[in-house]
Amino acid sequence: MHDEAAVVTARNNTGGSYQGHPIPEATRATLVLVRDADHWQLAAIHMSFIAGTRGAPPIPGAGHRPEGHEGAA
Repeated sequence: MHDEAAVVTARNNTGGSYQGHPIPEATRATLVLVRDADHWQLAAIHMSFIAGTRGAPPIPGAGHRPEGHEGAA
């Protein structure tokens, strides 16, 4: 925490689907919280897929690799 603000990072692991499409299982979240009087409020949030995890979009320029084969081609 620095002066009346805090930055939080987290990894969310989940499973499931939406309209028949798999939801990426791993996402990273960054939250920015600010203090307003006696309360903390969410000022910003950013979420993104973690590259190379199941359900995430392909890594640009990585070519096609079978699922579960991360690392060197």
